[in-house]
Amino acid sequence: MSDQEINPAEGVKTPVENPEVNTTESNTTPDNLEATGQETAETQVEGKEESKGNAQDATPDATENGTHDTPDAKGEEKTGTTDVNDELEKVRKERANKKWPSVKHLPKDMLKVNRKGCPEREKSDPSVLPDSDDPKAIRWQVEFYFSDSNLPKDKFLWEKTGGSKNKPVPLSLICSFSRMRRFKPYSAVVEALKTSQRLVIEGAEGEETVRRKEPCKPSKDIEDQIEERTTYIKGFGEETKTSQFDIEEFLFQYGEVNAVRLRRDDTGEDRVFKGSVFVEWANLSTAWKFETLKPQPEWKGHPLIIMPKSVYDRQSQEEERERAFKGHLNYGQHAKSGRGSHQSRGNHRGSDSGNWKQRREEDQRNGFNDRRGRRDLRGRGRGRGNNRGRGGDSAHHGNGEQQPVNRDYSKPQIQISRESEKMLAEDAERDAEAQANGKRTRDDDASADTPPAKKVNAKEAVVA
Repeated sequence: MSDQEINPAEGVKTPVENPEVNTTESNTTPDNLEATGQETAETQVEGKEESKGNAQDATPDATENGTHDTPDAKGEEKTGTTDVNDELEKVRKERANKKWPSVKHLPKDMLKVNRKGCPEREKSDPSVLPDSDDPKAIRWQVEFYFSDSNLPKDKFLWEKTGGSKNKPVPLSLICSFSRMRRFKPYSAVVEALKTSQRLVIEGAEGEETVRRKEPCKPSKDIEDQIEERTTYIKGFGEETKTSQFDIEEFLFQYGEVNAVRLRRDDTGEDRVFKGSVFVEWANLSTAWKFETLKPQPEWKGHPLIIMPKSVYDRQSQEEERERAFKGHLNYGQHAKSGRGSHQSRGNHRGSDSGNWKQRREEDQRNGFNDRRGRRDLRGRGRGRGNNRGRGGDSAHHGNGEQQPVNRDYSKPQIQISRESEKMLAEDAERDAEAQANGKRTRDDDASADTPPAKKVNAKEAVVA
């Protein structure tokens, strides 16, 4: 923000705090923390008394307004609420049916972020902004700290307020945050917050405290409402010291803004700005008007990608699933080995495994050798026991000498055990002795000893 006059649309509030800055600022403990705690304890009592007085002063007005309510007025109020709900439902349906751009296909002229680095890249720095006493800027900044979208996520401030207990916080502590230091003098901050519709200023002069008018009670419904009125915008390019504030000022002209959150890459230490933001508008209607503007808003003459946050989240999840699926396929291809691998037999590393003609030509050029490029047909591996198993080039015997392996592949060889070999040798020896003595072999003897088959007279058998 600057001291120059900002002319946002009606109802536009002051810039919002960068979430990263919020956390850092809220955890920045001032030097006089102990004294601040004492002031808080004292101002709580004074605040209660003043609160009672304020409540009494407000009672007549409330009573007067209440006495003039008529059945007709109540009926009109109900009708108005019904019309608003119908309008919101219409917006939700149109939002769901609208064809949104894809985050995969970025406009050609859109500003992008160089993930490898950029010499002009700088982090947003509120200290570069000039001093200001703008009541709108002051009011909105403090209201953001206590908002439903920030307070539950701000650990430091949540503890200070006691959560849903809504304890008052010293205004001097709020003014010590980096985004508040430029608002001067202190009295200007006090005066600006006195007209806030969401906050209450209490305490003696110089010891003021601030709290919400209604306690913060986080719920799923509130989170859904915040999500619904948030828009995703991409195309802001590299970050500079004033990026946060320039983007805020750019968006103020389109409606009331609750928060502008710069999206950062959490995977690296530098947390580089991604060139995109989440914008929380005051309500769904304002978000829808911005998302459907014609012509579409541009950033410094360059196009932007604009869509509801829910649509972006869905597209991002789909992209993550596709990336994970592709990674799984790539891992499966690289993990293949041995049989069936494209880098296994035949050494087809440079050829297409599905082109059978090319494989046939390679085999013809190689003379139909073994696809491992060897002619010895040794099989896989060296075998067990120093080349004694399958694939060994030589046979080792007990005396340590190597004998050449018989490579006669003309006839199939039958492998038998030593015991079987011994039995066959004994049988062969007996047969040889029998032939030498003029005797028939055992097979011949068996056939000679066998009596001839008895002939049966079929006719006699029938008569019997």
